[in-house]
Amino acid sequence: MSGYSRSVTPFENPNALEESYQPDEIQGRSDETHEVQRVFQPVIDNEPPRNAFLYGLSGLGKTATTQYELNQLAASAEEYNDIRLTTIRQNCNDLNSSYQVAITLANQILPPNSQLPRSGLPAGQIYETLFEQINQLGTAADDIRDYVIIVLDEFDNIGSSDRLLYQIPQARANDRLNNVWPCLIGISNDITFRENLSPKVQSSLCEREITFSAYDADELSAILTHRSQIAFKEGAVDTEVLNLAAAYGAQEGGDARYSIDLLRSAGEIAKAEGRETVERHDLEEARDDVERNRVSETLSSMGIHEHLAAAALLYLKYEGETPVVRADLYPVYRKFAEEILGDSNNMRRLHSHLGDLDMLGLISRSRIITPEGRKFEYRIDSLRASLLLESLQSLEVPAVPSDSSLIPSDLHELIIDEG
Repeated sequence: MSGYSRSVTPFENPNALEESYQPDEIQGRSDETHEVQRVFQPVIDNEPPRNAFLYGLSGLGKTATTQYELNQLAASAEEYNDIRLTTIRQNCNDLNSSYQVAITLANQILPPNSQLPRSGLPAGQIYETLFEQINQLGTAADDIRDYVIIVLDEFDNIGSSDRLLYQIPQARANDRLNNVWPCLIGISNDITFRENLSPKVQSSLCEREITFSAYDADELSAILTHRSQIAFKEGAVDTEVLNLAAAYGAQEGGDARYSIDLLRSAGEIAKAEGRETVERHDLEEARDDVERNRVSETLSSMGIHEHLAAAALLYLKYEGETPVVRADLYPVYRKFAEEILGDSNNMRRLHSHLGDLDMLGLISRSRIITPEGRKFEYRIDSLRASLLLESLQSLEVPAVPSDSSLIPSDLHELIIDEG
């Protein structure tokens, strides 16, 4: 007899909680969905297509909404004999230049035995090959208009190397394409990325800009209810758990992905304990685990001065002196930096370090008005303080001797005293 047997599990179809899952309906995005439909409608009308720039923070449904509408568009296009549609999608998460994106797009179309190398070829040759391949997706028939929609997700990763974002929309005007009509959809998590694009790229790409706003708790509850009905067995998750997961997501800037990840992790905790129901304490444990991993991963990608800025804020929190303004935080940071590194950055650089910590969600800052003018004050909640301290204690940094620590002596003594 086998040593394995089926697990007791709350799940029915856990794939519905994976990031790759495409829902059969989009919740809480009616305005944004309507705007995306307006972008794609010219294809059905057999008119020149429009390009669009979709942006908003992570977890706000940009990718899911785009894919849903592309599926709807493809199904509708099948009903007409005078149009033909091809879609090419590329996530730019691991690509940092137009050159790399162009190679990856071309290789999606090229046969396996003709793939382009990742480097070494002149940029001009890469672009020529890409547009030749895109052009061959068309039929050149007089009675059919071929559309090629190119979706670049997370395309802010290419940074200032935005040549491709201009080349694709202008390809017909520049005689690089004649068999097909291209449409470029750029999706970005960086709401400021548009400001860094060159004026000519802004003019050609941003024909329509669609901003995805944060989900509120009610919208997140609707999303989680829909997903849970697919992912879990009937009765496995009650409304209290769903509403709490939604509330946590709302606190994270309306991030649906965060809420869904929490729900999946809570289900996995229940399964590991041999239960068919997901309880509130499972969700709270899942949140601790998700936050711990996020804090650890985020800190490991940051520099030592950001680590020491976080340690200084932790020290003041444990001393009961937060929220705190930068001028009062700086002496603590400087003392820690000089103790561990023998040197410190100036107060202006500390402002940048604290801004990075806030942007990545490790601390919080808010603008206040004082007799001296407007300032930022900084704070850290108890959960993140605990997780930051845990991560700083275990973090290995080349600049710090292996027998030392990123926890300065004053903070270390304070921790021991609080025991």
